[in-house]
Amino acid sequence: MGKQRIYSAGESSRRITRKLTLANLIMLVILFALCIVFLNVFTQTSMTARTDEKLERDLAGFSQSHLSSESHSQRLPSGLLPLIFFFDAQEGYINPHPADYMVAEHMDEILSRNLPEGYSTQVIGDRSYRIYRVVYDETLVFWEQDESYNVTETVSFLDITSEKAMIDSLRFASAGCLIASILIFGVFSYWRARKTIVPINEAWEKQRQFAADTSHELRNPLASIQTNAELLLANPDRTVEQESKHVAAILDSSHHMASMISTLLTLARADADQDEFSYSSVDLSEVAESMYEQFAQIASARDIRVIAHIEPGVRLTGDRERIGELLSILLDNAIRYTEPGGTVTISCTLDKSRPVVSIEDTGIGIADDEIDSVFQRFYRNDKARFINPEGTGLGLAIARWIVDRHDAELTVSSVLGEGTRFTITFHE
Repeated sequence: MGKQRIYSAGESSRRITRKLTLANLIMLVILFALCIVFLNVFTQTSMTARTDEKLERDLAGFSQSHLSSESHSQRLPSGLLPLIFFFDAQEGYINPHPADYMVAEHMDEILSRNLPEGYSTQVIGDRSYRIYRVVYDETLVFWEQDESYNVTETVSFLDITSEKAMIDSLRFASAGCLIASILIFGVFSYWRARKTIVPINEAWEKQRQFAADTSHELRNPLASIQTNAELLLANPDRTVEQESKHVAAILDSSHHMASMISTLLTLARADADQDEFSYSSVDLSEVAESMYEQFAQIASARDIRVIAHIEPGVRLTGDRERIGELLSILLDNAIRYTEPGGTVTISCTLDKSRPVVSIEDTGIGIADDEIDSVFQRFYRNDKARFINPEGTGLGLAIARWIVDRHDAELTVSSVLGEGTRFTITFHE
């Protein structure tokens, strides 16, 4: 059984880039080649059709002017080229109107060949001729200078050397364009492949960072559980009551891990777009009032005042449970990062028929260069870690996800050391 090679992220990225480059190049070259082939075929077909049409038109005029002595005495149709032979059983091939620019030896050689009936192309040396041979079912009588001839066939000549040279030049130019296109499309395909692979590289980097952050965040509660379990085992004779401190530490760490794992599963479902939202008409005012009542008691225990400005009857279409989770995350953060004696304000209003919820605190604030970072998973600055060591840094990432799934807008304004305001504007 063969071994399957495992590639690193960098090697996989380069492999994908090469494959995308090759696939794009092949597709573009094929399309360009088809266009070139179509152009060449169309040009040659059009030129051949015009040539054949001219031969047929000239033959019709020539025949009409030779069917009687009276007709032949009249002026020949304009544009008629006298490159037509007619065949008489006694005289053979006759060209009543020789052309100086036609090579007589070439015409004799062509007439000696077994020409097919209809149109054909004959090549002699460096000259090309389009031939139109017509065999008549009934013998025609042609008049030429008061002499009559019994005609059974006609052969029309047209020198197409210049046209063939033009077609050959077009083919040569097309081949050059195709070679140049391979080089140009190669560079373009590589550039497009590199741009295409950027989101994949970013996803790999986020996945790597996510795994590293998850390992780091889980290490602390696991270490706490392990340490306290070892302390319990070191004193097997002590009662549960005597070791309640260690048991409580194990329980707290377990709850912390369970909460984190649950949050990670939510984010994993969000990444896979598997967490279904149940949209219905939601009384946003009622949800906000419920969250206010729930967190007002928690804030009061920490000597923090929660103020509510909630307009009644503000409704929207959304997932009630997820909207409640969104407000819960923002209120919990606001209370956690506000010092005793501070204030948290939740408001729910209509702004030009659009539901707007804002949560404002007088807490530690967020630096301007950190506002975008707070929505990244596991992101917490040193001050946040000091104030809330049990936090995971996942709440705002989930909040942003819920906002995005409701096609809403989330804005943050903050002054370091003075407070932060989160505003969610729903499109309804």
